[in-house]
Amino acid sequence: MDVVFICPRGHRTPIDPGIIKAKAYCAKCKKEIDLLPAGDGRAGATWLIVAHRGELPHLATPLPVGKKLKLGAANNLWLRLEGDGVGELHAELQLKEVQRIHVTHRADDGKTWIDKAVVLEGVVGPDNELRIGDYAMRVGSTMVVQRIAKADALPVLVVDEFGDELDEVEPQEKKRARPARSAGRFAEWSTRQKATLIGATLLTVASLAYLGWVFMYPSVSDQMPADTAYTCPRDGTQFRGAWDAGPPKCPNCGALCFGSVRYDVSTQPGETATQPGETPENQQNSATAETSLEPEP
Repeated sequence: MDVVFICPRGHRTPIDPGIIKAKAYCAKCKKEIDLLPAGDGRAGATWLIVAHRGELPHLATPLPVGKKLKLGAANNLWLRLEGDGVGELHAELQLKEVQRIHVTHRADDGKTWIDKAVVLEGVVGPDNELRIGDYAMRVGSTMVVQRIAKADALPVLVVDEFGDELDEVEPQEKKRARPARSAGRFAEWSTRQKATLIGATLLTVASLAYLGWVFMYPSVSDQMPADTAYTCPRDGTQFRGAWDAGPPKCPNCGALCFGSVRYDVSTQPGETATQPGETPENQQNSATAETSLEPEP
């Protein structure tokens, strides 16, 4: 990229952006040109950065204050632009404030764009883009120009006039410095980060497998009986049958029978099962009370 100072008459002088301050000297005009508005010494010079659309910037120049700078295809202008869509005298630029360029359209043919709008007059700031023909121009500071000159600038984004495409251009040094895609997404991770990720993944898989086993294969108690004792309600016949096959029929009369499942395996045959909340002492007292209520012979 060419870094030059262009005086109002169009004379070019190569400059170092790190040295230029409030004034620039033109050897052919033998004059110093002001680059900052009067009394504003806090900011650096305001630069115009020029590029062809879709390409890297090829020119950067500080703008003199208060001068009307003419752009177009003619040879005697401040900045000559070539190509389709550029008039002989296409536009005028004037720097009145730091980082703000006033633009005036002068051509009969062709258009002057600021961002997505065609303008006759407008202002271009650091967040705007000025387009004339195939040229895209932006306003930048001295720091931005230094970074571009060292190929350390961010990608240059250029939006076409319909606003539906976005071209991204990166310096070649940035492309070479980018790590190879084959290195993988985790190439920059430390060993500890990779071990933590692997451990968390294994723990998650193990937890899901355990939950799936519990829901798909629930445990069954060993005390669950396989069959049930049934008593026929008609003739009193007692028999056993499987409890998971539905109500069985009496082998004698064919009546449907409903039995009961006994889960208290501690009760032996011939013993009376203890009711919930009832102790053996309470059971003995109840039997005594029932006996005392019987009439004497």
